Amino acid sequence: MAVSVTAEEAEAVAAFLTGHLASLQPHQRVLLDGSVTDEPDDHRFHSDDLGRNYSATRSWLVQLRDFCLVSGGFDVTA
Repeated sequence: MAVSVTAEEAEAVAAFLTGHLASLQPHQRVLLDGSVTDEPDDHRFHSDDLGRNYSATRSWLVQLRDFCLVSGGFDVTA
C-alpha cells in the first residue's frame, strides 16, 4: 500500500510541526496519543500498553519538519 503526500500537504505538516515544536523541550517526547513526557524511552516492549511503544523525540520531529519543507511531496509505502 502506498500513500502520496502532495507538496501542499508536506508544507502543512511542516507548519503544524513548527507550531508545536516551540513548546517541546529537547528532552521531551511526544507519545502516540499526542501527550508529552520527559520520561526517557526505556526501549522495552510494553505488551500491556502498546501505545507506550511509540513516541517521537523533538530532534526526530525537527528532522521530519525539515524534510517536509524541502521534499516537494513524497510517497510512503508499507
